[in-house]
Amino acid sequence: MGQARLARPQELPRARRRSRRRLHAGRDEGHRQRHQDQPALPHRRQDRARVRRSARHAVPLPGRRSFRLHGQGKLRADVARRGFPRGPVGLSPAEHRRADQLLQWPRDRRRAAAVRRARSRRHRARHQERHRHELLQAGEDGDRHHGAGAALHQQGRKDQDRHRRRQVHGARVVDLQYFAICVAIWSTTWLAITFQLGSVAPEMSVAYRFLLASLLIFTWCRLRKLPLRFSAREHAWLVLFGLGAFGVSYVFVYYAEQHVASGLVAVGYSASPLLGMLGMRTFFGTPMTRRVALASMLGIGGIVAIFYPELSQLRSGTDTAKGALFTALSVVISAFGSIVAHRNQRAGMPLWQGMGWGMFYGGLSALLIGLGAGKPLSFLPTPAYMLSLAYLAMFGSIIAFASYLTLLKHIGVARAGYIGVMTPIAALFVSAAFEGFRFHALTWLGIMISVAGNVLILKTPTSAPAQRERA
Repeated sequence: MGQARLARPQELPRARRRSRRRLHAGRDEGHRQRHQDQPALPHRRQDRARVRRSARHAVPLPGRRSFRLHGQGKLRADVARRGFPRGPVGLSPAEHRRADQLLQWPRDRRRAAAVRRARSRRHRARHQERHRHELLQAGEDGDRHHGAGAALHQQGRKDQDRHRRRQVHGARVVDLQYFAICVAIWSTTWLAITFQLGSVAPEMSVAYRFLLASLLIFTWCRLRKLPLRFSAREHAWLVLFGLGAFGVSYVFVYYAEQHVASGLVAVGYSASPLLGMLGMRTFFGTPMTRRVALASMLGIGGIVAIFYPELSQLRSGTDTAKGALFTALSVVISAFGSIVAHRNQRAGMPLWQGMGWGMFYGGLSALLIGLGAGKPLSFLPTPAYMLSLAYLAMFGSIIAFASYLTLLKHIGVARAGYIGVMTPIAALFVSAAFEGFRFHALTWLGIMISVAGNVLILKTPTSAPAQRERA
């Protein structure tokens, strides 16, 4: 039988490891005599001691225990010929490792580590070459004033800030892309909705749109083998998300536009950033920032200036009161849906599965509202209706809401809500291209005010407290 394996270094405290090193070097004969019958310790993840058998490559050393070198042929021959070296002469640092550590890393891992070290050296050399003048200047300034070490440390912090600004700038570009996608798509959905008005009830059109979108998302999740199961508590939050973001809010928008002009609805949705900030303050304790509040007020003022001719023609009456009520309910419910979406994201719900279930519950709620109001379950199989339905389901629902929810996760509810301000402005340009809308002085003034608020609200905070104040 071979000798029992002694404990690995990570299995022994520091003092016993030091004793083991002395034992292997043969420097303390009395210590070796006392510990040569040391029992083997259990191997990791095993219940019994691991016993090593004698092997051909165990090198006998005179007056010492057999020394295993794990297949290191050249090193075995050198040790057998010259004896175990007393110092670092003649052997590489790798050969001075303990025998039971020589082959801890496979060859590919050793090669990968060497490649990483070489890449790190090249990166450090390029960085020093690029900032050589700044480092030398910092060293001279430090020698004169604060010391070279403090100056170099300060220069390193400047480099870190420079890299951080690049990352923030890249994140801002992505956020602007999501923002532009939402505005571009939702500013054209009203044109597709005009092809659905007629014999089909608005509630049924909303139900068909979101049920078709949820079916497409579920199919895509199945193809990618994404799990669609959620707990009962999570489904309750998804129901609230679907009712607020997709179902009831859209039906109330249709009801509002049956009684008042679309300008009043646009003014109502321009208050989305302010409502989002209030909701985040109420439910999550997020601080209210003056910058977001000022941008929200600019957005509301700009939309009022744009649609002032329509708003000036409103007369007090039952229809106007009903339209204003449905507009207010739609805006509040939509803001509540965005807050629930933010809560679901913080709880770790995945984007596509959560959005699919939310659209399913939203479409189902619109269907139940239509049936409860006595609307017939009808469908118009014309090319215009079906193409507009496909556009609204694919682009107006799936792509636009995926971009919006991603933007919601990046910049918060209040700042993402400014999409409700910019969408009517972009819709005016679409209307000018397809319907001959003419801009007047108040229109241009309102556009400039709203764009100023947009720039203010999308400006990335530069300080840490400002980043914590994101609503």
